[in-house]
Amino acid sequence: DRDVTGVQTCALPISRQRQQQRRCCAPAAGVPTVYCTTGPKGSLEFEAAAEALSEAIAGVRQYAQEAGVAILIEASNPLMAHTTFVHRLADVVAVARQAQIGICLDFHATWTESGLYRSIVEAGPLLGLVQVSDFVPEQFSLGRDPLGDGILPIEKMLRATLETGYSGLIDLELFRRPADSAYDDTVRSLNWLQDLLDRLGV
Repeated sequence: DRDVTGVQTCALPISRQRQQQRRCCAPAAGVPTVYCTTGPKGSLEFEAAAEALSEAIAGVRQYAQEAGVAILIEASNPLMAHTTFVHRLADVVAVARQAQIGICLDFHATWTESGLYRSIVEAGPLLGLVQVSDFVPEQFSLGRDPLGDGILPIEKMLRATLETGYSGLIDLELFRRPADSAYDDTVRSLNWLQDLLDRLGV
């Protein structure tokens, strides 16, 4: 279900009943953080879609705050416009501030944008999750490749993220991997990430 935060393909907020159904799940499961995309903007302009999201998520946000659950949004590749209207970290920061929610920083979705390190600083106080992966240019661009195999500036991005004071979870995100190498890819990436964190003094 891709309209979880409130803006559907028709750019209308989800119903109060559906909000109620969803907001009961995370606290009951003991989940401290929920991250998602914004949902598509339909025919709305960006600013109007951001306002619609802010209004639609207000009730869920209040409930989540009372239950101790953080709500985060993330940027996604523009090819995923059917699930979100934010494709740059700078826009995620603006939308999250307006909606009074947090941010999931997906390295893969944001590493090519201009002003990236300035945006990471801006995002710092709102960060609730960081996702790391790599990108091998010869591979399908929406995949998430093992750490160290590609060209993402992971060390520089992670250093900048940690310098904001972030001390939360770092999520290894791998998918579209061959089944016969998925386990080894995961172990290798975790070891690569641990080595990096050791170098960064974490």
